[in-house]
Amino acid sequence: MATTYAPVALLHLDGPNASTNVVDAMHNLWQASDGAKLTTADSKFGGSCLSLDGSGDFITTQGGQSFVFGTGDFTVEAWVKPTNTGRAMQVVDFYQTNQASWQMEVNAAGRLHFYGWNGITTASLVTGTSSLYGAWHHVAISRKAGTIYACVDGVVEASVANAVNFSNQVGQLAIGAQVSMRNAAYDYAGLIDEVRITRGTGWYSANFTPPSAPFPDEAVILIGQQRYALAVGQPAAAYSGARPLFAGRLYRNFQILGAEGRLVGTVKEKSLPANLPLKRRVRLVRERDGATVGETWSDATTGAYVFTNIDAAEAYSVVTYDYLHNYRAVIADNLSVASGGVELVP
Repeated sequence: MATTYAPVALLHLDGPNASTNVVDAMHNLWQASDGAKLTTADSKFGGSCLSLDGSGDFITTQGGQSFVFGTGDFTVEAWVKPTNTGRAMQVVDFYQTNQASWQMEVNAAGRLHFYGWNGITTASLVTGTSSLYGAWHHVAISRKAGTIYACVDGVVEASVANAVNFSNQVGQLAIGAQVSMRNAAYDYAGLIDEVRITRGTGWYSANFTPPSAPFPDEAVILIGQQRYALAVGQPAAAYSGARPLFAGRLYRNFQILGAEGRLVGTVKEKSLPANLPLKRRVRLVRERDGATVGETWSDATTGAYVFTNIDAAEAYSVVTYDYLHNYRAVIADNLSVASGGVELVP
């Protein structure tokens, strides 16, 4: 059986010196605050990285359901080169006091630290053993099968049993500061490169070789022990298992193999004595950024339409168009799991 691993955030932090334009391969929209910017003076990969001065510098994106891990597996990872400030500093923050949320940080001793919900309150969950100051290190917090692992440079330095529900949606996901529950005392000073957040997959549960190149902009299909790249928009039916699919960029606004959402509806003309089913072009739009996820036609006899394999962590709008141009388009918005508009399927 095939399983798809798709990041929910992937930042290479590449660009010209002093740029404040942060590109996310998963199409999250990021905003730089204060003096947060890219620098070409140093980097782990790609010739540039994010530079933060520890005093109001950070980047943020909207804190959507994509970053709510629930009880499942996840991985938060990055390359970091922190400055020794003698205080704790946030690397990736999705935290609210006494809420089922989380944050990955460098603690006051310079060690990797994961803080979050323990089932009762927010507390320290797991801490690494190596000092991260003054050099590039790959850091990762990974939960797999109910255990959280703290990994530095490919070594599992600590682990703790934790299968609780990270269920709260926080206003903003931040890199370099504690933002939704703002506390400037935790602002990060130093450099950050190659940030990847994966929901649904605990990549690391034993020692491993740290990445030697930037993370790929693609999903990974695992068939037995063979991994394949899934290109953008590649339909599941195109996969035969005989040979790897060609590599390509994966954007989460496309339907991907293994996603767990389904959205169904009908198109009808309001009339008496009964509403009449219509054949119409139907477009599915992701509300977070207006990206078109898919398009189909409603059935001429029943008016029914369906979108499958969509990301159930997102909210959508459905737009129906009258190809005869007798009526204007009709929109149904705020369709999500929470609103009942998106179904969860095995």
